[in-house]
Amino acid sequence: MTAMKRFLHILFFAFVSVGLSAQTLPSLLVSADGAVAGTGGLAVAARPGAWSLENNAAMLPFQDGRLAAAVSYGMWQPSFANDKVLGAGVSFKASDRLSFGLTARNFAMPEYTVVNELGAESQVNGTFSPKESTLGLGGAFALSDHFSVGVSAKMTSSSLAKDAKASVFGADVSLAYSQDALRAGFSVCNLGGGADYGSGSHAQPTLARAGVSYGLGDASASAVTLGAEADYLFSGGLMAGVGAEYAFKQLAFVRAGFHYGDAAKAVPTYASLGLGVHVAGLVFDAAYLLASETVGGSLCITLGYSF
Repeated sequence: MTAMKRFLHILFFAFVSVGLSAQTLPSLLVSADGAVAGTGGLAVAARPGAWSLENNAAMLPFQDGRLAAAVSYGMWQPSFANDKVLGAGVSFKASDRLSFGLTARNFAMPEYTVVNELGAESQVNGTFSPKESTLGLGGAFALSDHFSVGVSAKMTSSSLAKDAKASVFGADVSLAYSQDALRAGFSVCNLGGGADYGSGSHAQPTLARAGVSYGLGDASASAVTLGAEADYLFSGGLMAGVGAEYAFKQLAFVRAGFHYGDAAKAVPTYASLGLGVHVAGLVFDAAYLLASETVGGSLCITLGYSF
């Protein structure tokens, strides 16, 4: 590996360390679902829909409609790095038991000026824009009316510099339970090899997630859904969160959450607020993160349609 590549490699991980503690493939820990982001990142027991493959593939058979699709735009840690997140998710219910999902993501990091190993600006290489792109496909099968298993496969391409690129295969396996107002989920995410930019393999953020949500009230009038989740990173980090959603006739939604992060290994601690409007199959969800020096001000907006 050249001295230039080593320098860029060190520079990049120093750059992301404030927001995501130098985690390899940081985009795999950032949600593109505005509803999930608004409840403190509670994903594994989230309401099934267009983002189910990202949140918990096993939830796919429990969505109400036949098809759901959504696109997402986000600004991640704008006061520090101002990363841009573009996402798309689709879920399709082939039968009462079998469902499929597709997800795509582009995580664009700020452009930087290429420098040499002494820190001097390079007049030859100019600037470079790091990014990570992920494409995922998966499905789920309901073993009963209330219990389902799911699996997804994804390919992530990461580009830190012109001569520092890697492609990584990952897989998620998941379980889900849904009955009336209760949802529960468990998943193991990002199983697979590491990213090798030329200096050896760097493990992707493999983690286990467990969560539950429960609805109180009349869904046709006013209802409150409470949720909690705990995540364990195989690298030794621990994350957890709690969240709440108030729904008025399943048309208007107000959300709030708190995410406890591991300052050394994962997404830092933050609070979240969210709003949603769901009318005639059209879906709008937005979330704003606060109470964090690094990810405070982050924003996620999703637009979708389901039937």
